[in-house]
Amino acid sequence: MVRLRGFNLVLFLILIVQIRYSSSKKASLRDILKDFHDTLPKNNNNIIEQKLRNDGKINDDIYLNITQLITKYKYSVEVYEVITPDGYVIKLFRIPGNGAVVFLMHGLLSSADEWISGGVESGLAYLLAQLGYDVWMALGVVEIFQDSRTLRGLQRTFCGDMVWAFTICQHLIFIIGGFNYNQTNYEQLPVIYNHFPSGSSFKQIQHFAQLALSGDFRQFDYELKNFKKYGSLAPPSYPVEKITAPVAIFYGEGDWLCDISDVKILKSRLPNLVDIYRVDDDHFTHFDFVHAADTKNVLLANIIRLIKKIH
Repeated sequence: MVRLRGFNLVLFLILIVQIRYSSSKKASLRDILKDFHDTLPKNNNNIIEQKLRNDGKINDDIYLNITQLITKYKYSVEVYEVITPDGYVIKLFRIPGNGAVVFLMHGLLSSADEWISGGVESGLAYLLAQLGYDVWMALGVVEIFQDSRTLRGLQRTFCGDMVWAFTICQHLIFIIGGFNYNQTNYEQLPVIYNHFPSGSSFKQIQHFAQLALSGDFRQFDYELKNFKKYGSLAPPSYPVEKITAPVAIFYGEGDWLCDISDVKILKSRLPNLVDIYRVDDDHFTHFDFVHAADTKNVLLANIIRLIKKIH
């Protein structure tokens, strides 16, 4: 049985950082303490020790890339390269099926691996493929956190087994995206954190920071070059009111990176919103959408319902 002797101290330190971070989210201390307490398993040391009972056993999946993982679990996979009009090469991974096409696009500092690293029982790509859907996953532009020996060495050192992956990597993600022990995918943590973070571009990260600081969903700010680029001193806002494709919004109450107030603003501006779904978990976080242990029950049914509704 695993003994996490410093576990309570770690939780306390993480809570302090969470309180500090949350000041920018306008949450009260009472809300933070309640969120932390409610998501912590009862008799936390015993339960977490049980979850981590396989400590010391290395999950071989941490050494496999996306195509190797897919084929290991008896799925077919196809790989394509698409060259964009501005010269970027985008990789596409396909798990072929006879059903409707489902395209999955990862977020910032992520990769197509996100959709399968949760395992065959939780990875959204696997779950959709099991139902016969034709699943496509894209890999965006990579400039930083490229797949390298250095990055993989660090990930395997600090997140290579279940205890380290939970104690270090999972809590770092909690600090960024919100706390939710109930959806922690313990067994797959080493696999998840040996595929995340992945790649991104400097410009994407800079743009994300600009959006957060400006409070406006607008194009990239080139500062003095804006007038040459856009014909105005400030970058224009994205005209989401002109989106004609059907859009559905899924959101979680515990998501620190996508505040509910922003969800409401987006909802009010979309002209063809077909559905808005609050995940039935009061503490569902930003990263639970790709890493949650219970994807099948909290997300999949509503995703399938939405696909059938549109098609």
